[in-house]
Parts: sequence; C-alpha cells; structure tokens
Amino acid sequence: MNKNRSQHWIEIFDKVTAFMENNLEKWNSIDEIRRTYDDFVNNLNKITEIQPELERDLSPLKKELTEKKQLLLQRLFPVGNILDVYAEDHNISKQNRALVKERKQLESLGNRELLDHASRLHRLIDKYMHRDEKQKPARRKISPGKDIQRYGLTQAMMDGLHSAIHQFQSALELRKDVSTYRKKVKKKRDGLIRANRRLLKNRMNKLMSVFSGTHPSLYKEYMGLGSR
Repeated sequence: MNKNRSQHWIEIFDKVTAFMENNLEKWNSIDEIRRTYDDFVNNLNKITEIQPELERDLSPLKKELTEKKQLLLQRLFPVGNILDVYAEDHNISKQNRALVKERKQLESLGNRELLDHASRLHRLIDKYMHRDEKQKPARRKISPGKDIQRYGLTQAMMDGLHSAIHQFQSALELRKDVSTYRKKVKKKRDGLIRANRRLLKNRMNKLMSVFSGTHPSLYKEYMGLGSR
C-alpha cells in the first residue's frame, strides 16, 4: 500500500474515532458495536505506534553510504592503477588483470558489485605483497612483495583500502537492516489497515444502520466519513 493511500485510510480511521467518541452515549449500549469499536481502536493504536518508523528520515543513512562509497573509490583507484602497470610488466593472467577498471567503470558498479570487486582486488594484491621470497607457487604471476612496492604501493595504502572496504560494507549492511525492518513494519501497518477496513465494511457500517431510522442525521454523518 503506497504512502498516500495508507495516509488516506488512517485519516478516515481518525475521523471515525472522533465521531464515535463524540456520540458515545448513543451507541455504547449496543454490545456488538462496542466490541467492534474496541477492536478498531486497538488496531488504530498499533498503527499510530509503528507509524513513526515509516516516517523516519533515512537521508543520514543514505548520506553516510555515499560518503563511504566515495572513500572506497578514492582509495581503490590508485591501487588498481598500480596493479595495471605492474601487470603489464609481469605477465599477470587475464583473469587477474580483469580486476583493473577505469574510474568510470568503478563508479558505474552497483554497491554490492563494487564491494565484491574491491575485496577481490585487495585479496589479490595483499597475497603477493606478503608472499615469501622462498615460496615457489605452481603459477607465479606476480613477484614477491618488495617488487610490487617498487611501483609505489605501500602497506599504508593497503591498510587504507582495507579500512574503506569494511566501512562501506558496514554502511551497506546498516542500510539493508533498516530497509528490512522497515518492510516488516510496513507489512504490519498495511495488515492493520486492511483489518480496520474489514471491521468498517463488514461490521461497523452495518451495525450503525440501526440508527438510520431513529437517528437519520447521525447515521448520515457517520456514512459521510468515507468509511465504506
């Protein structure tokens, strides 16, 4: 249920509540109207309780995610370029060289794609920066750490990239958690709205028709609230 439609029904519920409270002495003696109204108010109270979560401003979360993404791009860009030059000199496999991307390519990646790309690139370079000179891997495509550092890559740059990856990941997970929770709250709110609409349509509107003959103006005012 979209925001405008849900707000429309909440406003109707509020009008119905105000009307019923103002005319309590006329209907309070009818047990089933009272029981139905109690259920109606109980649902409305629950809606009122959870509604602020759906109206909470999420712009700070979005801003933080954007800032962490820019930080990651900033630290990823030079590391990728160094790997590109290094790869040219050391016959790195095409699969590993595919991790090198232009700035525009990096910016066009989705958030999850960027996180995955940055993590893979960091693992690849970190692996070779700390490779023991005595190791003899079956497929040695990158020389040991001291060699790659000749191209300007420093441990501080790698630590900075590692930190940026984790900050971006945390911001992503926080946004996901908030989004998931908000979807659950919205689903609950929409269910309560549907429940109250059913109470109005199937019970309250019909029960209130008892006043159509004895108190026609009262019944007309009630039906004019838009509860149908």
